[in-house]
Amino acid sequence: MRARRVAGEVFVRRRRRTNDSAFAVPLQVQILEAEFMPVGDHRDLPNGNSIRDAIEFDPRGARGARVAYWPYIAHPSDDTRGSGWNRQVRVPAEDIIHHYLPTRPGQRRGEPTAVRSLLPARTFDTYEDAELMRKQTRADHHPGAAYREAFTDQDWHFDPFTGAPITNLDAPQIDVEPGTFLGLAPGEKLQLFDADDNGAGLDAYSRTVLLKICAGFGVPFELVTGDWSKVNDRLVRAVLNEFHRSIEAAQDHLLIFQVCLGVWSWWMDAAVFAGRLPAPGYATTRHDYLAVQARPHGWRYVNPAQDVEAKIKAIGAHLTSRITAIDEQPGPSAEEIDAQIADDPWAMTPAPTTPGAA
Repeated sequence: MRARRVAGEVFVRRRRRTNDSAFAVPLQVQILEAEFMPVGDHRDLPNGNSIRDAIEFDPRGARGARVAYWPYIAHPSDDTRGSGWNRQVRVPAEDIIHHYLPTRPGQRRGEPTAVRSLLPARTFDTYEDAELMRKQTRADHHPGAAYREAFTDQDWHFDPFTGAPITNLDAPQIDVEPGTFLGLAPGEKLQLFDADDNGAGLDAYSRTVLLKICAGFGVPFELVTGDWSKVNDRLVRAVLNEFHRSIEAAQDHLLIFQVCLGVWSWWMDAAVFAGRLPAPGYATTRHDYLAVQARPHGWRYVNPAQDVEAKIKAIGAHLTSRITAIDEQPGPSAEEIDAQIADDPWAMTPAPTTPGAA
């Protein structure tokens, strides 16, 4: 998931092993970075197939059918020129899971999640550097000037600080450490510069740019910056609920259906065909054997008392069922919860009966 968000895609390859290997099931899963599949690899093969972005398509099959992938045998940034650097190998499509989020029909390669935030982040970084440089250079410059409201012809004949005669008409200047206040001559006044007002809008600008960056990443501003000063408990609940829904969509649509179920089917095939797992009638009832329910970890309640009470009231008013209330959130299923309660010797009340529970 991290590789997909950073690079926009990642490739999962099935590596078949022999039955006499040291694995319980003769199967290994290899994760390939996006760089293994060279973007811009466009070729037409003698058999009529075409390669686009290192993906081989069969124009005679179903529209857009992928038949193979052409990854490098080593990462192009690795120093492996002596062992076939920059050489590609053909891998059948059934041995590759392309984990990415297509945003348009027919999209061949993935798009990094951060692509919309790169320019604002770069601009913001440049702005911070410029503001820091302004502060640094401002500290070394003259903080103010001494002046007199009236002058005579004798004022500039001698330096009022050193007493040395002045041979030119330039006003005297003294190099002092930052923050030093000088004693003034009689009749002179101090005028400080107001250059520091130029950074007055830094906070507002920083918040605006960070909001744009967080929106591009799809992560709430408060979670990224740790600044909760603009929200209350109700807004926190709304923000986290929306964020959790986006994660659940990625878990269900991308992680579970693209990766988990694909690897599960690979493992089942390898275990059954190698004789490591007895499965009568697997050839004709494979779909039944592959039936599996993937459930990610549950979310912490924002307000446990209110959240649980709301579910209890909804179940009591017959607006939903207990099984539906449990299945609507990640975590253990109703059957697993019932089994855990039945096995718990400290359970104070008998577990409710769930239809279909083992």
